Amino acid sequence: MSPVLLDTGPIIALLDQSDPDHEFAIAQAGRVSGRLLTSGAVVTETMFLAADLRHGPERVLDFLASSQVDILVSNAGRNVFDGGRLALLQDS
Repeated sequence: MSPVLLDTGPIIALLDQSDPDHEFAIAQAGRVSGRLLTSGAVVTETMFLAADLRHGPERVLDFLASSQVDILVSNAGRNVFDGGRLALLQDS
């Protein structure tokens, strides 16, 4: 299975019932079967936009953790996956 790269828009649409694409995002999420990937930049942008939602940042972290999304980060020019770091962020 090919990995699936998550961007900000679909994450927000999944979490925000008032988003015009919420139902579409829910339907598409049910079809995903590959490894879920995102970037630190997407997490940052998603957290910023989610600040307008009730418990938004907490819901973003819960979604990322429960979906076992791997966060692609850059380390000295190399890309690494850092899914374990999310648990540390969630506890702080």
